[in-house]
Amino acid sequence: MMIVLFINAFHDAAHGALFKKAKHNEWFMYVLELFGGNHWLWTRRHINLHHAYPNVPDWDIDIKQSDIIRIFPNSPLFNYHKYQHIYMWLIYPFYSLNWIYIRDFKDFFGKKDNYVKKVVDKIPPKEIFMLFAAKIINLFYLLFIPMYVLNQPWYFVLGAWFAMHLSGSVLGVVALVSTHVDEDAHFPVTDPDGNLSATWAMHQMIVTKDFSTNSKLANFLYGGFTHHVAHHLFPGVGHTYYPYITPIIRRYAQEYDLPYTSYPFYHAVRSHFRMLKNKGVKENIMMTGEI
Repeated sequence: MMIVLFINAFHDAAHGALFKKAKHNEWFMYVLELFGGNHWLWTRRHINLHHAYPNVPDWDIDIKQSDIIRIFPNSPLFNYHKYQHIYMWLIYPFYSLNWIYIRDFKDFFGKKDNYVKKVVDKIPPKEIFMLFAAKIINLFYLLFIPMYVLNQPWYFVLGAWFAMHLSGSVLGVVALVSTHVDEDAHFPVTDPDGNLSATWAMHQMIVTKDFSTNSKLANFLYGGFTHHVAHHLFPGVGHTYYPYITPIIRRYAQEYDLPYTSYPFYHAVRSHFRMLKNKGVKENIMMTGEI
């Protein structure tokens, strides 16, 4: 439910598409603090970096997160990356724990490869306070209160908390890996003047994929992430409209020979791990995924 609420409601609110009034969207985004996150930081990572520069090396922070995994062609290649298509099965379930208790602090205070500093000159003191307060409150009501009031061993409550994060992470990661980082993914680089070779709309269609668009279950769980091309072209539109927009995009893509890709769920996940295997070894110069 944590991930379903995040994807179906919070994500729309962050794009101003859940409520008519901006202040109501802003108020609702504090639900991320209940999960232990920081909505001020997340919106700058997601909207100012990912949506503005999807799949662009050294800009898209939703793609580039850690040297543990190698996705961008220009990222350092380490010996252990040859096994990333294997060990990432074990690491992805810890995605939400890493996000809340490691990555947030790194983006607030880290100095190495801190992409957030590209769009934030100074972090407001209020947000630093909220960063710590949200995590303390989250642990208090999810761990300490249940341990105190429930007639259960403390390790049972702790195990349930871990189970929530592990299962939620698996569900959430599918939305991330199925929409931008498959074996056919492109990672466009800028020219010396900082410009991309494609227009904004064309760039979104080149680097974004749909998955399982006809699945009612997938659309329910992933709140429009399945119609991800529509989301990147019309981020300010609520996700319930995407099933009606996607057929129009497909028709125009076919009519004007525009790039559009839609995979079944299983193909998207399998393709992602094939991509990890390919990126774990030195690339063939003809297959770097750059345009």
